[in-house]
Amino acid sequence: MKTDATKPSKNDLAYGAIKKMIVTNQLKPGLLVNESLLAETLGMSRTPIREAIGTLCREGFLSSSDGGGDCVKSPTVKDIYDLGEVSLALETLALKSAVQHIPPEKIDALRIAWQEARQVLAAEGGGEAMTERLLELDSQTYDLIIDHADNRIIPQIYENVRLKLQWFRRMIVSTIENDINSIDTHLDILNQIQAGDVQGAEQTIKNYNNTSLQLLLDYGKFTVYEMPIWR
Repeated sequence: MKTDATKPSKNDLAYGAIKKMIVTNQLKPGLLVNESLLAETLGMSRTPIREAIGTLCREGFLSSSDGGGDCVKSPTVKDIYDLGEVSLALETLALKSAVQHIPPEKIDALRIAWQEARQVLAAEGGGEAMTERLLELDSQTYDLIIDHADNRIIPQIYENVRLKLQWFRRMIVSTIENDINSIDTHLDILNQIQAGDVQGAEQTIKNYNNTSLQLLLDYGKFTVYEMPIWR
């Protein structure tokens, strides 16, 4: 979408800004997108806003509403499962070769960050800042796997899936216990990677994905769909 290698176009800037507003839940599912309001908010004309909206519709972040116009897409269970299936396939494929290349010091740094987050969560409870921190650490953990895979095509196709999964995960109304369980699971994954236990890490990632899907089913309002389980 970029027209210049060093300077993003207005279309790129509008696209990035609106996509970020969707992923961070500033624009909530079902909300009708207002071109004029977005143009005013972002200090742009309506032309790049319209182009960005078209791109986001094609990518599945926005959809046409029954009453006309475009709205932030409300995901179905099948949307979530399909994205999770692709994400899981990429993560476990990358894991097979990444285990040999991830520097131990990077694993140690991430482990410390997760442990610090666990201490804060146990002492102070959750909240918006903690949610943001856990999402950040979650991304860093899977990025570590993806970025160190031998297959260089995987990172290119992973980014859009990862952003959509983050978007869905923000919809989970997590309890303190669920957040702590999530932290412990990520610590297990890091420990298994450092020990070279590819099979164990793969199974832990699969279990975590199934748990996340169940949380989305428990707390979300989605179209009924018979959800398969990743094994």
